[in-house]
Amino acid sequence: ILCGVMLGLYAGWRRGGVGDNVATGASLALYSTPAFWLGMILVVIFSTALGWLPGYGAHSPGAITGSLDWVLDYLRHLALPVTAVALGLIGQYVVVARAAMSDVVTEDYMVTARAKGLTGRQMLMRHAFRNAMLPVVTLITLNLGYVVAGAITVEAVFAWPGIGGLTVEALNARDYPVLQGIFLLLGASIVLANLVADLAYGVLDPRVRQ
Repeated sequence: ILCGVMLGLYAGWRRGGVGDNVATGASLALYSTPAFWLGMILVVIFSTALGWLPGYGAHSPGAITGSLDWVLDYLRHLALPVTAVALGLIGQYVVVARAAMSDVVTEDYMVTARAKGLTGRQMLMRHAFRNAMLPVVTLITLNLGYVVAGAITVEAVFAWPGIGGLTVEALNARDYPVLQGIFLLLGASIVLANLVADLAYGVLDPRVRQ
């Protein structure tokens, strides 16, 4: 999230430049690429061809639960699935943050701030950053359900035992108590995220507090 937001804000602030063109083009490519396809490409490159990282499962056979080797093995198995999901999210946050910043820099109060003699850094931190972050906070809230529920297709590619796969198994088995627990967790997470977003709006935009 942080990487995508920072790249998007920079691209919007320096719109029209080389950095903006590169960041926008790369983010659109990542945003439009399915996460499961990215996952398969990562498996082919880093697991099959190079053999650097495991391509499926959460643990290697024979790993001793609770040991340091078990933790490191878990992180190695987690690297590719997280990368596949994160690349798509980075592209999404770059697009949204850039659009928000591009709208902010054309506002009248930004022209007034420049006329008052504020430096570019002062304009960015005092006026542009907070206003550009409002749509990003909303996007983070909307994406929480995706993060908590799990990327079902990515979990299928990496044979990862996550909540998304558990949901599919429960649906196929008509295991309603498990489904109720999953939906309760998902609903509570979204409600909590909306509460945090409302509080963040008040911090970023003083008009909301009034």
